[in-house]
Amino acid sequence: MCYPAIGLKRHIFRRPFFGLLNMSLLCLVFIAQIAAASSSNIRFQRYSLEQGLSQEAVFSMLQDSTGFMWFGTQEGLNRFDGYQFRTFHHDPDDINSLAGDAVYAMIEDHRGKLWLGTDGGGLNHFDPKTETFSRFNKSSHGLSSDRINVIFEDQNRVLWVGTYNGGLNRFDENTQTFESFRHDKADPKSLNHDNVRAIHQDHRGRLWVGTDQGISLFDPAGKRFNSFNGYESAPQALKTNSIRSIFSDRQNRLWVGTHENGLIRIDGDRQYLQFRHEPDNNASLCHNRVRDIFEDNKGLLWVATDDGLCLWQPASGNFVRYRHDPQDLYSIGDNRTLSLYQDKGGVLWLGTFGGLNKWSATGFVHFRQDSSSGNALSSNIITAFEQSHDGDIWVGSYDGLNRFNRETNTFTTMKSEPGQQHSLSDNRIMSLFTDADGSLWIGTRGKGLDHFDPVSGQFRHYRHDENTPHSLSADGITDILADNHGSLWVGTYGGGLNRFNRESGTFEHFRHRDGDSDSLSTDRILTLHQSRDGSLWIGTEGGGLNRLDISTGKFTRYRHQSGDSKSLSNDTPLSILEDRGGDLWVGTWGGGLNRWRAEDRLAGQVRFKRYGKKQGFLSSVIYDIVADGQGDLWLSTNRGLTRFDPVAEQVTSYDVSHGLQDNEFNHNAAFISDDGQLFFGGSQGFNAFYAEDIGANSHRPPVVLTGLLKLNQKTAAGDALLAIDNLEFDYKDYVVAFEFSGLDFNAPQKNRYQYKLEGFDENWIDIGNTRRTTFTNLPAGNYVFRVKASNNDGVWNEEGLALKLKVTPAPWKSWWAYSSYALLVFSLLSAYIRAHLRKLAEKAEYSRHLENQVKLRTAELTEANRALAEAKEAAESGNRAKGAFIATMSHELRTPMTSIIGFAESILEDAVNPEEGKRRTHKIIRNANHLLQLMNNVLDISKIEVKHLELEQILVSVPRLLQELEELIGQRATEKQLSLVTNYHFPIPAWIQGDPTRLKQILLNLCGNAIKFTEKGGISIDVRAEQAANQLHFTVTDTGIGIAKDKQETVFEAFSQADSSTTRKFGGTGLGLSISRQLAEAMGGEMTLTSEEGVGSEFAFFIDMGEAQPETWLDNQQAIDEILAQATSSEFTVPRLAGHILLAEDWPDNQELIRMYVERTGVKITLVENGQLAVESALVNDFDMILMDVQMPEVDGIEATRILRATGFSKPIVALTANVSKADIDTYLACGFSGHLSKPIERERFYKTLADILPAASTDSRPAAEAEAGLAQKDQQLLENFLARLPQMMSEIRQAAQQQDWQTLAGLMHNLKGLGGSFGFPELTERAAPVYDSIAKKQYDDALAKLEQLQQTAAAISQ
Repeated sequence: MCYPAIGLKRHIFRRPFFGLLNMSLLCLVFIAQIAAASSSNIRFQRYSLEQGLSQEAVFSMLQDSTGFMWFGTQEGLNRFDGYQFRTFHHDPDDINSLAGDAVYAMIEDHRGKLWLGTDGGGLNHFDPKTETFSRFNKSSHGLSSDRINVIFEDQNRVLWVGTYNGGLNRFDENTQTFESFRHDKADPKSLNHDNVRAIHQDHRGRLWVGTDQGISLFDPAGKRFNSFNGYESAPQALKTNSIRSIFSDRQNRLWVGTHENGLIRIDGDRQYLQFRHEPDNNASLCHNRVRDIFEDNKGLLWVATDDGLCLWQPASGNFVRYRHDPQDLYSIGDNRTLSLYQDKGGVLWLGTFGGLNKWSATGFVHFRQDSSSGNALSSNIITAFEQSHDGDIWVGSYDGLNRFNRETNTFTTMKSEPGQQHSLSDNRIMSLFTDADGSLWIGTRGKGLDHFDPVSGQFRHYRHDENTPHSLSADGITDILADNHGSLWVGTYGGGLNRFNRESGTFEHFRHRDGDSDSLSTDRILTLHQSRDGSLWIGTEGGGLNRLDISTGKFTRYRHQSGDSKSLSNDTPLSILEDRGGDLWVGTWGGGLNRWRAEDRLAGQVRFKRYGKKQGFLSSVIYDIVADGQGDLWLSTNRGLTRFDPVAEQVTSYDVSHGLQDNEFNHNAAFISDDGQLFFGGSQGFNAFYAEDIGANSHRPPVVLTGLLKLNQKTAAGDALLAIDNLEFDYKDYVVAFEFSGLDFNAPQKNRYQYKLEGFDENWIDIGNTRRTTFTNLPAGNYVFRVKASNNDGVWNEEGLALKLKVTPAPWKSWWAYSSYALLVFSLLSAYIRAHLRKLAEKAEYSRHLENQVKLRTAELTEANRALAEAKEAAESGNRAKGAFIATMSHELRTPMTSIIGFAESILEDAVNPEEGKRRTHKIIRNANHLLQLMNNVLDISKIEVKHLELEQILVSVPRLLQELEELIGQRATEKQLSLVTNYHFPIPAWIQGDPTRLKQILLNLCGNAIKFTEKGGISIDVRAEQAANQLHFTVTDTGIGIAKDKQETVFEAFSQADSSTTRKFGGTGLGLSISRQLAEAMGGEMTLTSEEGVGSEFAFFIDMGEAQPETWLDNQQAIDEILAQATSSEFTVPRLAGHILLAEDWPDNQELIRMYVERTGVKITLVENGQLAVESALVNDFDMILMDVQMPEVDGIEATRILRATGFSKPIVALTANVSKADIDTYLACGFSGHLSKPIERERFYKTLADILPAASTDSRPAAEAEAGLAQKDQQLLENFLARLPQMMSEIRQAAQQQDWQTLAGLMHNLKGLGGSFGFPELTERAAPVYDSIAKKQYDDALAKLEQLQQTAAAISQ
């Protein structure tokens, strides 16, 4: 019999459903009730050098009043915003830098000043506005020692500094000097030792000073110290041992951490309790060397020691230990723990010698298998729960039955014992039910129904027997239920429904009968539920929802009806629940949640209301439904737990970041106990919690500005941005970007952001998890840039960040410019009026003279006005040009975008056949490529303007480049029935030195314009060389519309065209010619234009042929044809070789592909999958060469090559790699590689490399035709295998991305880079390469964005 496999691992079952067990790999989560679970159940997140930490020994930490986290290490200071570290180091040439790199202490005082204690650099004060440090040391301010151990601010806001062998120092803020207190052997009331390691003030105001000789109590009034020598009952450690930490808990008890004598608690003045490490007691203190002590916001006391982190359990006086596990990525990074801290968002931070660790406390307690415990869970795959009459919880797993004692938090396990008739029949448990008498019914995976008697401890078995009509109908049990009359119902997979007769021990069967609509819809049952009216509800696989009228034995079926939105959403119900209001809830596989209201059921109206992703659900698979005491529904899904308020219909989602065992859960593994505790199980254990303990993260993240860029370059302010509250930009700052962070550290990757530019934006703009926004061409004016952020639970800081911005106008548009214009006009008019009045007053005899003067003045005024108009026009011309460009770009961008949106919406909304869908998709891609070309032109202009354009200097074949040009534009010319001719003026060089991409870009722009603006006739391309000047000249001539003489120079200006009407008719942005001219100039040449309207245009340019003078000159067309024929020849003969090759490659598809290539040559090949095996095989076999993949598990190719060369292996080793930068190749050669082959494999180069190393074969063992035919068949089979595996590869890539497993994702990307091109899909390589590069640079957001393009490409190939 076949069984369903819903959620089960695929290698267990063949069918797609049953059990609903998931396959996720995440497992460790943190819990709020830490003492209630084993030490392995806290999920630590690590930060080390790889994440940007300056050094891994973290001695001090704090969160400042702004919200940043600060970490002091042995080598530098770190500021963390949740995403990246900003490091500060000592610079001997900068007096304002950190005085010393080792930062052992830090504190923020009552004024918000950050003080740092260094080892050898004294005390430092950090100014966040300038990001500079002020130094307070022995020579400048009277500090007794420059080696700082501890800094403390007392209740009177006095700063105290403990030093190494310099005693205690008190800082006088008025004089900016220190008063020191030192040990004096002759004075018993002096400090007991000069090495001060801890300072603390208790609730009475007493100052406790911990030194290398115990504790001294300081009397500020008398400036005297009292030691513990006078207290006979005090432990000796308080008198003579080195004290490392002192802490007061909420009950005002003092905790003292010592160097070698453990932990001491002081209750009152003379009550002492000492905790020490006991080697034979795992519940004792981790280690006797205590580094730090901390009490968190839940009252839990944590102790950092030299052998792990300890949590004190006050009820028992024991300790729970948390230690480093090399096999567990979520254990602490190092057992040598140093410092503890909790931030304002509740995140607990742990500093160790091996990096930084953090974890977030939640209400979800996580239990999982712990191999180190004798009373642990038997398996992490949890399938069912039930409660015993004594309050214990029965936990069914895929490897036995567990009884969970909630008081002791221990498990008792029962398993199947071969040969023992009364043991469990099958360890694979699928369902549990506690009967009224306290006995337990167990449904198993494949061995029927078991009945367990807790009194006798024995199991009784009920199995399917084909020869016994009233035996169990099938051995796969999916659910068990006792109805309100006490009858036991058993659901099976494939055997329908069974009712158990307790007296006779027999089963009554309810099966599906073809043609009988009153029978069960299918025999594959998944879940059972009885409603208060006595009806039995059955969820089936593929058969919808069934209701059994127990009195008549008839079934009513409720199925999904296509086109009916009020029918059941899916025919595979996984869970059923009737809530306290009588509404029936049905969770389905892929159809989300369904609600059948009580009033509709009573009225006989079948109307389901559906809830899915549109309503905020993260998953459409609802495994189980449990109602808590508050009436909320808890749903287990494929994307975590969902809390649903059925009244307000509000959705709250939880995932692994909140402490869940995994994002995926198992069907039937959900339960609520009598006291309201909820249980949900998956494939990484189970969670237990009380609904009232699960609250949202209430911390509202402060928003800070972390970056300011102009034209994509950091501004002069750099990272010192905290002091900025207003900014001013001028008209040249046409691209401005802001970077920001919301300072909540629970799950920073889930923090969300919205921004609004007041004065420009009317509404808030939601940018999701993006922490950067860019503005271009802001109009002159005053603005307020606002940003607000939410934490991982969607709690927003509405106040956020507010930054005043002022954009000043261009000089010709400023108020003083317009004032000058007005003043000039006024002055001219005034001069005229004065002159006119003066002339009227003169005598009549001067009238003719006056008239002449008036005419003269009038002419002058006219000329002045004309000059004024021209000046104004010139001043505004630049603005009009940019305005025209914006209008043009708006049109150019909107045109393809309209097509993209329109066709995308039509694909979603229309019922189209695959061929039509592909056609519309191609239109989307074509328009998207057009958009990309537009943006590339704009980026080229930007690079040229900021002088960031870089040119290659490589050999370029002139005939081949022109042939490629004809192939690119020939079709467009043919479509318009235009001739396209290339004329060579001999001699021309066969090769020049230059940038082929940019040269082709110029020619494409010129030829593209020629075709665009030519309706009849043709286009010619002329090429000639000036040998003496070392120049290559090109001329592109067309018979198009031509350009007016007065417009010819403007066509080379960015954003301009000869006539706006050409834009409307032919399109374009006015960027191409500007780019082309500037590229020609960048390549040592220039560009000119000759044109006549109605006749055509001729664009001519030349470029420098490079420093390497051309050696080969072509004198005739035949020479051209020979070069082109050589370039286009595709014939290649596989060499026949002899020898033995070792291939070290971990990816199966690459193994098979390279093996096939090698076998074509007749060479023998041996395969291994990692570097370790390669070393072992190479040392015991006689190989002629090794093909070594660089990136492999266990031992990579670089390390394996180093080992082989060290052992004397001298045969060639060729690197196989997708990373082929010059730096990479230099590294390979330095490590001992003989050469390299790039992935994807280029066959001709591959065979040439083999032929250069291996000898030629004397004979072929079989005819070439037969060999090639067999290899061709293998080629096809290999390609089919690759295409079949591609969806699975993409699934693994998506899973790694969702889990943010960057190391795994980088490996998958590296392999896909090589596989794509090798199998004839270079687009896969092109998409995978930038994802890999972004991961390598730790630009994870960018990698995820690029991953979407890769997924689309892979999906298109798979079709």
